[in-house]
Amino acid sequence: MIAKKRWLFVARGEEIPFGEALIQCAENLAGPDQNGLQKKIISALNKDTHLVGAAASHGKRVASLDEVVRGYLRACAAKDANLSEIVWVNPNIPDEQACEWVAAGAPLEMVRTLGFAP
Repeated sequence: MIAKKRWLFVARGEEIPFGEALIQCAENLAGPDQNGLQKKIISALNKDTHLVGAAASHGKRVASLDEVVRGYLRACAAKDANLSEIVWVNPNIPDEQACEWVAAGAPLEMVRTLGFAP
């Protein structure tokens, strides 16, 4: 990502910690006696925890192709107000019109948040 100049360094601000909350959420999602599934969910969530933390601190927006993590985060957002406010857009899904959304200034639209429940 750095070599392709798709990386933006931001000043370190006050980060909202999601690590412990996401581990607890993974345990809840996996259910009892599902240690293997729990590890898989924790691994997936840990991969993108930095994106969620940065988004929470700097604009509440994420653009990612990872629908698996998005699904886990949506489930976790039901119990975490900070997480539920994160806007998540997948540029690979035509119906989400990610380019148009960015061109419009990437507004914080409720229907795009992790906490949105239709």
